[in-house]
Amino acid sequence: MSKADYFNHFPLINYWTADAVPVTIRHILPRTRVIKAIGTTSGDFVTYRILDEETIESVSHKVYGDARWYWVIALYNDLVDVFEQWPVHSSGWAAMMQDKYPNQSYSTVHHYVDAEGFEVQVKYSPGALPVTILEYETALNDALRVIKIPNKRYLAILEQMLTDVMVDA
Repeated sequence: MSKADYFNHFPLINYWTADAVPVTIRHILPRTRVIKAIGTTSGDFVTYRILDEETIESVSHKVYGDARWYWVIALYNDLVDVFEQWPVHSSGWAAMMQDKYPNQSYSTVHHYVDAEGFEVQVKYSPGALPVTILEYETALNDALRVIKIPNKRYLAILEQMLTDVMVDA
């Protein structure tokens, strides 16, 4: 199933923009029924750490032997926008940081945390530690690296379920 095939399964709906302009879009909410049907016990998935420069398609090829199953990984991890919900590659890191923090030093304090790691509003909280922009963004990016990969035995079942859900939508 190519990317185009995957999205072609979703029904079309009419949507009104904030400017009251009607547009036709793909209705992606029925996908939640497929997500809920996938097993969540330890034998149903493996935890996977995304390596630098890996794409969702390359991970799919690596674990399933075929890039076309990328959508299973997206569904299972509730990824809607891989540009925002996938780790930034090292080759794009500098551009992302410059776009997000123009003309700022990455050693600038982003926020403070207390001794338990909770964000606090003021630097004068007892034991508050500074977290720089670089530390903050690195932690966010690293958190995106850990995903769950559904067991290969679910692939055919999921493809049929997605087709069935889209017919019923």
